[in-house]
Amino acid sequence: QLHDIIHAMEAGALAGATDNVSVPAPTGVPERALSSAEVNAHRKALRKEARRQANMFSRRRRKAALAEAAGRHETWVNEKRESIAAEHQRLTALHNATISAWRSGDPATVYIVTNAILTASGAPGALVSLVDGVATLLVFAPALEDVHPSGPSYSSGGSPTIKKRTKPERQMAHRRLAGANAVRVLNSAKAGLNRTTRVEVVVVTLSSSTGELRDSAVIATFTADLAKIPRDSSGMMALIDRGALPRVLPLEAVLGDGFVNSGQAPAIAVLAETMDDLASP
Repeated sequence: QLHDIIHAMEAGALAGATDNVSVPAPTGVPERALSSAEVNAHRKALRKEARRQANMFSRRRRKAALAEAAGRHETWVNEKRESIAAEHQRLTALHNATISAWRSGDPATVYIVTNAILTASGAPGALVSLVDGVATLLVFAPALEDVHPSGPSYSSGGSPTIKKRTKPERQMAHRRLAGANAVRVLNSAKAGLNRTTRVEVVVVTLSSSTGELRDSAVIATFTADLAKIPRDSSGMMALIDRGALPRVLPLEAVLGDGFVNSGQAPAIAVLAETMDDLASP
């Protein structure tokens, strides 16, 4: 059973890394319709009020009050429809302007769209800055101690079992997972990074014991041409190896203490909380 759990967690992370991510074509803003329930409720409320205020013994006054209520109701319906149409026109203009800004590479819009794509796809990372066509991306990887000390194996009789990993084997498993996460993040981010030519990648490990961003450690940084990023974890591992730091650094040493502690990266905080725990069950 433990063999299957470890295999599912680690092989699953590697297998899903190269899934294609695409942004759906914009479909416009649907116009909200005035519901019949809302219309009927308003009509009934006005008629009830008219009957209450009219002299119950005067048919003429009751009829006049109901006619006035009907007129007020018709005015209300027309005003509501005009308001809905105006709101739809405003939202459509905003939608079109946003799509246009994203396609033209407006940094603020690209930042929002890219992080939305990363969150929707479940990619373990976040876009933290976009300056002069260069995007800085965080890639979250499990900490080395969260990689299971044993790996899936098979007995001489072919039965699934586990085998204690050597230190190099555990480090290799960690590198594969970090590479797979980097592929997933870059593959997802690429769908949103319009007019972006290069990426600066900061690979960060988060310990499952705390999950706190301020407790993270940067293990590698590298820069790559966005159009030429590797599509497999082994190619990404090569980039991570070349960018490996001689010693791990706290995230604030790379991005700045103000960024990490000022709450400027809510997307990162959410992703940090949802990192898969690869520790022993």
